[in-house]
Amino acid sequence: MKHLYTQIIAAVCCITSLTATAQKHTAYADLGIVLNGPHPGASATYNYKLAKRLGVGIGAQGYVFSPNDINNAKFIPGVFADVHLNMRPAKNNQFFTLLDVGMNFYKADMRYYRTNAYDVFSNKHNNGMLLGLGVGYLRRLAPRGTGIYASLKMMSNNYTTNRYDPATLQKMAVWYNSAFIFVASVGIRY
Repeated sequence: MKHLYTQIIAAVCCITSLTATAQKHTAYADLGIVLNGPHPGASATYNYKLAKRLGVGIGAQGYVFSPNDINNAKFIPGVFADVHLNMRPAKNNQFFTLLDVGMNFYKADMRYYRTNAYDVFSNKHNNGMLLGLGVGYLRRLAPRGTGIYASLKMMSNNYTTNRYDPATLQKMAVWYNSAFIFVASVGIRY
C-alpha cells in the first residue's frame, strides 16, 4: 500500500511538470524530511499565477508522521489546495510563502485512551484536515522561471475525537489538533 502512495505522488510530479509549459503555469516538486521525526517525504504542486505575486494550485504530498495521539508514525498521503505568495517575482533570488489546506488519508485506530483521570477519548473518524504554512527561497536559473528552491513548512493534522466523561456519562465531540510537524525540503520549480 505504501508503494501505491509513492507511485501516486510520482505520477502527480510527472503530470505537474508536463502541464507547467506556459508562463502562468508552474509546478513545484520537492523531497523533504520531517525535522521532528526524522522521516522522509515528498510533495508536488501545480500552481497557476492569478496575479504578478499570487498563485493558486493543487497538490499531493506524503510524509511519515503520527496522525493523532494513539496512532504510530506511518506514511500518510494527502491532497491539498495551495496558495503561493511570491516576493520579488521578477528577480533571480525570490522568496515565497505558502498556505496549504486539504485532507490527509489514513485509517484511524479506534482504541480508547485517557489523557487524565477523568476523560476518555476515541477517534471519531478516519482521515484528517491538513493545514500547512511555509516559507521558502527560490533561485531562478532560467528566464521562464525554472529554478531550485528550499522551504520550511509547518503542518498539522486536525481531527475530531469522541470524549467521554465517566463521572457524568456524557459524550461530546471535541475538535482536536495534533502536534505540528516541521518539514525542511528542497526541490525544483518548472
